[in-house]
Amino acid sequence: MMYGNFSTGSGFGGLWYGLHGLVCLAFLIGLILVLVWAIKTLKKDQLLSWGAGLLIAATLLWLLGMASGGLGFRSHMYSRGYNYGTPGMWECMQDEECHEEIEEFMEQRMGIR
Repeated sequence: MMYGNFSTGSGFGGLWYGLHGLVCLAFLIGLILVLVWAIKTLKKDQLLSWGAGLLIAATLLWLLGMASGGLGFRSHMYSRGYNYGTPGMWECMQDEECHEEIEEFMEQRMGIR
């Protein structure tokens, strides 16, 4: 199975990638329209208070997303058999027998024979 930018494993990778692009474009256009509306409609103090509140909320949500995303990525990698950063990994890479086992494992995982 291929794990690339356009592959989801189901054959619809290009379709989802194109849909993602359209959604991003619609979001960008909507954001520009709302910004233009807000600048023309809201008073300066209202615009400042809304802008500051949205920036604070977005920053907090972004930090929360990064924390949960990192945990999800780590558990995904562990579930796939990759255990990077474990204590003793560097020592294992220095040991020739262990290094050969890792190379064999990587060749098997990557389909190189």
